[in-house]
Amino acid sequence: MSFVGGEYLDHGRAKTKDDGGGLPSYLNSGYGAEPFAGFIPGEISHVAPPNAKCQMMIDTPLGKGSGIFFGFLWQMRKLGFHVQKVSEAIEISPVHSQYYQLTVQQKQTLEGQVKSALAGVQTSISDFELMSHDIRRYREFMNYYENIERGKKEKDENLVRINNQTLKSVFIDQVDVHSGEGVALKLIASRWPTIIVDFMRISDEDEDPAKIAVKYQFSEAEGVVLATKNKIFKQWRDLFKEAVTSRYQHLRELVGARKRSIDEYRNMVKPYIMRHKMIKELGESKSGRGLLKTFSWWRPATQAVSLDIAEYWMWKPFVAPEFHRPSAQNFEEDVSVTSKKLPFPEPMRDEIKAKLGEIKDAKLDKTKTFLTGIEPVDKWVWFLKDEMVEYYKKNENYRAGLDVVDVLRARKKLSDQYAEYGRWDWQPSPYFTCLEMPTFRVVVRNPDGTESETFIFGSYPDKPMMCPLDTQNVMVVRLLELALQEKELENYINDMVGESIGGKDVKEVVKDDYPYLMGGGKPAAKKTFIPKGINVKPSDFQRNFKLVRSGPYDAIFMERVAAIMVKEIVASTYSFARSYIKSAVGVP
Repeated sequence: MSFVGGEYLDHGRAKTKDDGGGLPSYLNSGYGAEPFAGFIPGEISHVAPPNAKCQMMIDTPLGKGSGIFFGFLWQMRKLGFHVQKVSEAIEISPVHSQYYQLTVQQKQTLEGQVKSALAGVQTSISDFELMSHDIRRYREFMNYYENIERGKKEKDENLVRINNQTLKSVFIDQVDVHSGEGVALKLIASRWPTIIVDFMRISDEDEDPAKIAVKYQFSEAEGVVLATKNKIFKQWRDLFKEAVTSRYQHLRELVGARKRSIDEYRNMVKPYIMRHKMIKELGESKSGRGLLKTFSWWRPATQAVSLDIAEYWMWKPFVAPEFHRPSAQNFEEDVSVTSKKLPFPEPMRDEIKAKLGEIKDAKLDKTKTFLTGIEPVDKWVWFLKDEMVEYYKKNENYRAGLDVVDVLRARKKLSDQYAEYGRWDWQPSPYFTCLEMPTFRVVVRNPDGTESETFIFGSYPDKPMMCPLDTQNVMVVRLLELALQEKELENYINDMVGESIGGKDVKEVVKDDYPYLMGGGKPAAKKTFIPKGINVKPSDFQRNFKLVRSGPYDAIFMERVAAIMVKEIVASTYSFARSYIKSAVGVP
């Protein structure tokens, strides 16, 4: 069940929050099933009249009902409506053994493919970590040799000496120490206490024991030892250089290949995870379990029944018919997202400043004033965004959230649809007609082997087929709901393959774990935004008196919204949908 078209904004059915329901009192306004529900004068409108809500049920041979419905969708598309599937779920009775086994087997096959691919990702990551550990060590040696060669070319004797001494330390600790007692420098330090320091002092040119003894004032015996060790060190250094260089090249190849394989394994498994996630059973969510109880009268425990549920939205701009209407005017003007010409709510402006870098990365820092002349992103969009996230967390176990980038992207998408559907005469209008059509497809297999298909449009009175009048701020909320569903699916896939944790980038999670170490301080707590007048019930005087104007949208309900706008929507979109379905099955 969706948020805008479902329990939360179903104004004719929902209770207020004070009564334990899901609808906030500022929208329901205490009117319950009365026609004023869902209408705040001049600010927001999501209104469908009681006589424009219904449930239609057609019984056809298997496949015919689906053909009628898909033909209707194509027809709505031809009429210029944007068609969007919002949700989908299935439920198959175990008695319908053939279909049940086919579906369950497909899901189990996908589970096996996902597990196998994820195991490959884990193995690749383990190998990558081991090779990364090795290459870090070899990179350290490569840096020593690189600095020595750079010092020689730049004639920087100090750089050569420092890195050469480091290699001598490695030689003493890890190579010479194994040469045996009485020979290794560490083991003869009792005879010459300063021999290790002396070995560090001599240069590559010092190979003659007599010259070493004179140059550094050593004894001849110590000079012999140092000259011998210096020759052995230079031979080891050259051999070790070749080995390190060759090994580093091989490790670079292996690390690059393993890193690429991790990315490829992750990309390969994503389609399987998505397909597995798309086979959603009704029992997975709280709202779905409630629907299963509603359809229990089909007796799925003893009857071969399959049920698939989907919800569709179809919308287009609505221009109220009126005499002497002025010609359309385009109010678009190029502005920055921080411009005062965009009347965004104050909390949104604060978040824009805080996330300006992300907004620029998403290429949303440059925008336009909205072409209808009314800014669609207002205080209600900003508030309902957070309410919707909480609704999905509670009812659908979502972990994804929405931020200012998503709001700006939804605003841009609504604006872009005017250009996309321009050939269908999408005129700039702050009002939209949106046909909400929940569908229930029931296939029953009888004991004699015959099958029938029942297509149900709407579930009256809980979620009927209806056609509300929406202001453009409600349309932004609709687009945000679709964006939230997409983010949840992406987060789920990324969590499964290890690219994120709880929908958040791994780097961000580490910053949350160690805010002072990684992020420079504890993040500020998010403040809850509640618009002013949230619990104020508009009076009949405010709704109907012509001189009262409390917002950019129409504030006169009975004479404008009900008598003109809603009436036209019912006569065009809603009546067309009913007539199409009835005529398709031969009902007058």
